[in-house]
Amino acid sequence: MARNNRLDGGTPVAIALFLAGCWRAPAAFEETAGVGKETAIREEVLALDLREGEAFEFSGKTASLDLEASAGARPEVRATFTAGAPDRATAEAVLARYSLAAERTGGGLVLRVVGEPLEVEGSRRRLAARVACVVKAPAGISLRARTESGGIDARGSLGACDARSSFGALRIEGSRGGVHAETSSGAVAVEGARGGPAVARSDFGGVSVRDVEADRVEAVSRSGAVDVADARATRIEVESGFGALRIARVSGEIAAKTSSGSVELEEAGEGTVDLSSGFGAVAVRGASGALRAKSKSGAVTVEGFRGELDAESGFGSVSLHGAFTKVRASSGSGRVEVRAQPGSAAASGWSLESGFGSLLLEVPDDFACRLEARTDFGSVECGVPVAREAGSTSRRNEIVGTMNGGGATVTIGAKSGSIAVRRRSL
Repeated sequence: MARNNRLDGGTPVAIALFLAGCWRAPAAFEETAGVGKETAIREEVLALDLREGEAFEFSGKTASLDLEASAGARPEVRATFTAGAPDRATAEAVLARYSLAAERTGGGLVLRVVGEPLEVEGSRRRLAARVACVVKAPAGISLRARTESGGIDARGSLGACDARSSFGALRIEGSRGGVHAETSSGAVAVEGARGGPAVARSDFGGVSVRDVEADRVEAVSRSGAVDVADARATRIEVESGFGALRIARVSGEIAAKTSSGSVELEEAGEGTVDLSSGFGAVAVRGASGALRAKSKSGAVTVEGFRGELDAESGFGSVSLHGAFTKVRASSGSGRVEVRAQPGSAAASGWSLESGFGSLLLEVPDDFACRLEARTDFGSVECGVPVAREAGSTSRRNEIVGTMNGGGATVTIGAKSGSIAVRRRSL
């Protein structure tokens, strides 16, 4: 029997499936704000009944907020309404649809930009006005701001802040008691925050957190670079889907990861640190405590570290320099170097491994351990005194024995590559 490859005896099945997967109903309207051949502008100044320490709430679909809080300020908003249209009369009509609405609440003031776009007859377009609001506020206010398309910039003597936008850059400076700044598209910057959590998030845009003392710091971008500097918190979380991470002069437990981009850490206080990159180099300079540094594809470099260290690269070199109490260093394909400074000790087992690459362990004169070094294809060179264990064989690609009386075992292994153990050079 012949196979029926048509629907209702007409449309082929393959074409029907293609159309079902690809066709989308057109949007009811295309909305534009403040753009057009002719432009109309209106300015308004409105006094605000807002007092020190109260709550201030702001919202507007196509509005932006520029707020400064200071002692003795006379509270007011200065708003600039801008509308664009094909002709002057239409632009003025759009402008007339928008206004400010202020309302006292039990604990403060709510300021809203109200208005609806004008539907252009005979087209799918809707014309909206853009509204830029500049607010002078008294000291100590808490802020809650929401926009759909517009930036938020708040600074000065602020209380707790919660600022969110769908499309717009955010900048919050000087908040006390916690800050949350989040946008779907745009850069986010948080500076000078004290107390509470400090959260800065962007789906598409760079994120910066600076000069912060908080209970917790969270700096995240789905696509963009993230920079955290001069921050103190119990826990600092830094993340990007696609972007480089830079962390400097921080204190607290640190967790930083990116799917694609480099990770840099400089001058971290003592604590637990976890750094990882899917595709990019990982570099640390000046830290102490317990460190895990991992890259699936990229070099891992650590300088001036003190404490326990776990470093790994899938494809890339691993280079470690510091005073270590425990080391695990490995590369699937790349050279591994561990240069242990005075003060290093094998308090527990050390491990150095490479699938395809040479290995170097450099130790101070008083370093004591039990040594096991083997390579499948290559040679083992030992430039320090080693007392071979009884029963161990003397082979070019293997050495087993003790250094300075022995201790925890240091294992060095390569599938293909030479191994060298040397005294630390001055």
